[in-house]
Amino acid sequence: QLKVNGNDLIKELKIKPGPKIGAILDVLLAQVIDEPKLNTKKDLLKLAKKFKKENLKPIMGIVCDYLEHLYTHGKYKKCFELSCAILDVLNENIVWKNVGMDNIREIHKYNNYIVYGGFEGHVFCVDISSKKLLWKFKAKSKITHLKSADELIIVGCKYGYTYAINIKTGKLEWTYGGEGTVKGIEYIDNKLYIGYKYGIVSLLNKEGKLIDNYYFEEDIGSINSDGDLLLVGCKYGYLYALKNDEIIWNFKCQLGILNIILKKDSDVAIILCNLGQYYVLNKKTGRLIWKSEDINNIRAIEINNDKMFVVYENGDIYSYYVKTGKLINNIQLNISISRARLFNNMLVIGCKYGYVYVLNSDCEIIGSYKFKGTVINIEPLNKSVVFTLGSNSIYYYNKNVSTLKASR
Repeated sequence: QLKVNGNDLIKELKIKPGPKIGAILDVLLAQVIDEPKLNTKKDLLKLAKKFKKENLKPIMGIVCDYLEHLYTHGKYKKCFELSCAILDVLNENIVWKNVGMDNIREIHKYNNYIVYGGFEGHVFCVDISSKKLLWKFKAKSKITHLKSADELIIVGCKYGYTYAINIKTGKLEWTYGGEGTVKGIEYIDNKLYIGYKYGIVSLLNKEGKLIDNYYFEEDIGSINSDGDLLLVGCKYGYLYALKNDEIIWNFKCQLGILNIILKKDSDVAIILCNLGQYYVLNKKTGRLIWKSEDINNIRAIEINNDKMFVVYENGDIYSYYVKTGKLINNIQLNISISRARLFNNMLVIGCKYGYVYVLNSDCEIIGSYKFKGTVINIEPLNKSVVFTLGSNSIYYYNKNVSTLKASR
């Protein structure tokens, strides 16, 4: 973090708050990135006095253009390193930021690695500790799903392309072609279950060899698993539960299934359908516990012990008792919500225009932050949170998210 801030410059340089302050800070940042030993209050104020007399303009746009230039010309490693350096100086709370590495669609963490998949088919793997880019891969189409299978990362794409990559080395181990877009990947008992749009779940071994295909009479919307239980949700509302490759129960929803929410320490399955309709089922028997009556676009449903949070696109957030559907609390954020994830018993909400809110279990706001660009995805890690933005940026936040505060 820079050892001076805007208040220091206003006091020392005797100038009014305005764009000039931001421009001087940007130039000081550039100096520190190039020569870190200059990051002392004495040296920076000395430099600032010189820059006060110049007709400066903010240079961060130039820096971002340079990062994009590096990426476009294949200098991915340099792009990552420079991005890390910039964010380390800008904000002590943000570990690093990456700019211009494809519109990120999927994030997956495995041990000390994190893998990103983009709309344009790029896959990147980063070492979390060193913040270094380990390898990159280019698929033939948009990435739709990522799943780790021990040392492999399985990459599912549009048009059925499926790749298995060694997560440590980036070596492509095998490829497989399915029928339609990959709608989900699950790893159970050393076997891969890959759901393809056109009603097929392919069962593969870790070497990519086909063991069997399971055919369904309608398109697949989502698959998910918990232990040896596999749930397959379909376009017209049919839900199938498989155990040991046999269907043990099925259920019919009124509308097409978009997502299946499972949590290991809960005995319920939440089935999210079109138009915001959802069902809470006993995942062992398929028995309906309760269902929603409201029709509204849902951005996320998260289970936290005996509670569940339902997050709507229009800014409404409700918490219910999972087993009964009884309303506990609610809040209205008055902003369009794009994503929400549970992190250490707190609900992290990502919104349009880059706003982030942190709620406790009582739906009370306990922290907030402002990024540039709509929050597209949120991925909790062990002690930090990854935010991907519509500006093609990735931020790591490594402090207690309940203390999220903008420092710029």
